Amino acid sequence: MEYALGVWYSPIYQGENRQAGSVGIANRIAKPQCLAARVAVGGLRSTSTASLNLHANLLPAPLRLNLSAFKFTARLCTLPSSHPLFPIVKRCKKCIPRFHHSPIHNLFAAFPSLRRPIETISTKKLPPLPTGISFQIAPSKEAAVESERQIDPGTTKVFSDGSGYKHNIGAAAWSRQRTAPNGELVGIILAIDVIRSSTLHMPRACILLDNQAAIRATEGDSATSGRYLIEEIRRKLRTL
Repeated sequence: MEYALGVWYSPIYQGENRQAGSVGIANRIAKPQCLAARVAVGGLRSTSTASLNLHANLLPAPLRLNLSAFKFTARLCTLPSSHPLFPIVKRCKKCIPRFHHSPIHNLFAAFPSLRRPIETISTKKLPPLPTGISFQIAPSKEAAVESERQIDPGTTKVFSDGSGYKHNIGAAAWSRQRTAPNGELVGIILAIDVIRSSTLHMPRACILLDNQAAIRATEGDSATSGRYLIEEIRRKLRTL
């Protein structure tokens, strides 16, 4: 039913005054889906479509079609540069004309977030950590506090943290020498910058943060989201 969905279906989204997209197609597809759900759950003819979809574990037809269209668009965005559609997709992402939309234009008009740059996760092995770098994860909050207290007084302590709020990410690093405003990995980068830019002689320095995943990601070599930040962390560590 959804074969070549991106060609014949325009995702439904809220326009200026009314819904835009293939509203009629979605309504027509909702009828056979309702019939299939009624047969699957043994519902009555008077059972509402919403109840049938709920008990059959089905999304409403417009949402299901939009989800499939979103996945279709995401696959277009991740095409390799050698694919014949790559230059077409790149051109359609850059500018959406006012009139005469192609199917790809319709997809990007409905999902503007996919027009943004998409991270390419490298699978190459990360450069090795420099000697003298060690990682420690405390088993509890109390143990973390105690470990912080036991750090050699001559060691410079830099605290970093990152958080998200209303679809925005903030990071900060702080030490007794200076602060650096502006996720967790970014906080580590800022902490390294604090150490590098300090005018004081630092025979030893310690970065303290409250995110185990960030510590493991920095220490490990897995191909995960944010890998470019880990590469930047290791590059900066080698320059200390």
